[in-house]
Amino acid sequence: MHSHLINLFSSPTFLREIANQCEELGYFLNLPTASITQCELEEIEGEHSSWIGKLTITTTKDHQRLVLKLSPAGSGEHEVIFHQTIKAGSDVPTTPVLAFGILEDETSFLIMPDQTDTHRQLFNTVQTFTGSRISHSLQTTVIKALTAFHKAMEPLVEHADYLGVGRYRDLPRPLLEYVTLCSELVAEFPERILPPEDHQQLKQLLPLAVHYWKTSLRKRLKSKQGLTICHGDCFLHHFWMPHNTQQEPLLFDFDLATLHSPTWDLVTLLSTGNFPDTERCLKTYHLHAGLGTPFDEFKEEFAWLSICQLYHVLADRERGCDELLWKDRLKNLLQFSELISLPA
Repeated sequence: MHSHLINLFSSPTFLREIANQCEELGYFLNLPTASITQCELEEIEGEHSSWIGKLTITTTKDHQRLVLKLSPAGSGEHEVIFHQTIKAGSDVPTTPVLAFGILEDETSFLIMPDQTDTHRQLFNTVQTFTGSRISHSLQTTVIKALTAFHKAMEPLVEHADYLGVGRYRDLPRPLLEYVTLCSELVAEFPERILPPEDHQQLKQLLPLAVHYWKTSLRKRLKSKQGLTICHGDCFLHHFWMPHNTQQEPLLFDFDLATLHSPTWDLVTLLSTGNFPDTERCLKTYHLHAGLGTPFDEFKEEFAWLSICQLYHVLADRERGCDELLWKDRLKNLLQFSELISLPA
């Protein structure tokens, strides 16, 4: 991230200028820009897909501790679109955003409250992808929070076309629409990575994912039947857990938000192995989501979407993601496919 942008957000004058042009550059809420006298910005250490820093602003009355997220052109606009979509909504179980927008060089920014006084991040990335287990009660809390998020998003589907439907990262369309790319992902996956039995299972499942896409999922996504706004990257390290147990967890980091079946987020959440009892988790989600479909149909959809998500994991590997982020997920998704009887 260019240092001049970081310097700009350290300037009270710059924040006031953005506030004055909020219709063009962003949407501000409860930021007392007129009374800001000083800004201090310090980078938060760690591995992040965007530049993240702590922004402390001093006003004529007090201090506010905030978090600034800067994303380069092409990687943060969907998160801005997501917050534009939900900004009028209330009781949305997401981290509040005080300001967001896209600058002239297409860098996107978000300014958020610092949650660390009232919440803790449930897991870090390593804990998530090494399958660290959580208790049954915490599993229920997280899954209930996910159902609440999906319910809150459902009424906004008709206003969220710019998020895309079933998209994978920066591709504008679902991954399975790119036949050549998917074929290359399969052809370039080395057999040595998985045990022979797992690799054979993978070879059998990938064509079935294409068939399910063509005969069922594509039609559903096109008609937007039963869709919601999905987080798109729904892992445990994207949940803030409140210190006050009477409050609900908050989701954050919506770079990959898209329209999809809500079950897609659940597949992602369970794919890291943090939830050891898959059947129990499915029943918890089905109960609290108030789905109109029978449990067996919901379970079948979960298995089929797990098979489709295999392609996303292969794509993550191909784009250079660390083995930690995809290898165990691949094995877990293979296991999820066994929840149903597949055609021979």
